[in-house]
Amino acid sequence: MKLRLIILFLVASIGVFAKFWFFCAEEPKPDTPPLETIYANVYGNTSAFTISPKEKEEMQESGNAPVYGELTPKGILDVIQYMHEKLHAFFGNKMPKQINFMDVGSGAGKVVLGACIKGSFHKCLGVEYSKERHAVAANAYQKIISEGATFIPKGREVVFINADALTVDMSSMHAIYVSSYCFKKPFMEKLLAKFEKELPDGAIIVTSQALPTQPQQGRLKLIRIFTVSQSWKSDSKAHAYQVGIPDGEVQNDMPANWRASSR
Repeated sequence: MKLRLIILFLVASIGVFAKFWFFCAEEPKPDTPPLETIYANVYGNTSAFTISPKEKEEMQESGNAPVYGELTPKGILDVIQYMHEKLHAFFGNKMPKQINFMDVGSGAGKVVLGACIKGSFHKCLGVEYSKERHAVAANAYQKIISEGATFIPKGREVVFINADALTVDMSSMHAIYVSSYCFKKPFMEKLLAKFEKELPDGAIIVTSQALPTQPQQGRLKLIRIFTVSQSWKSDSKAHAYQVGIPDGEVQNDMPANWRASSR
């Protein structure tokens, strides 16, 4: 009887230990306020939709797109949940000790904060080329920290970088979101090459614009086409890719009556 109790204790302990190493942080708190409430308190009337004419011109000259849009809170939750489902399906009980999230073109930082608050990511990284939009994100997170908000789980790391995403190391990222509708083809081609070269097997990418490649070529495989709620359209088209998986059928969840107008 004692031996049986010892075995049960050890099994339970291993489970707790494994869970700790998977999250390396607290799980999302069940009593966390809705993202809509959090964003209203954190951002107020501040947004990243408008930038100065000078910065808009600088972005255009550098080949970056100054046009801006963002996932709604519902869209953020849907994307995060889907990413976790695909990561769990790929890794099973061999989940990395830490899984990390990245938003390419993070703007105001809402997707990054949503991934941190509602997801199970250890590190949430936002990379934004625009200095003004980066400042909105950095200020929002600083406000959260200075006010001692309790909805950020312990052990989570949130980082905002003002840089060209093509210069940022992605080798430790497992989930990447790209709001890419206005990205130009040369940039998308370079981004694809970077994904192919740096991302680990199992990494999941959700991007609004399809990557410039045949669906089942290279390390990245197109696995799903679906809709997400964006600031400009409640059923905007999105594409999901995963790295290092066998060829398979693409899951097409686009509604039969979906219209491509306004993306």
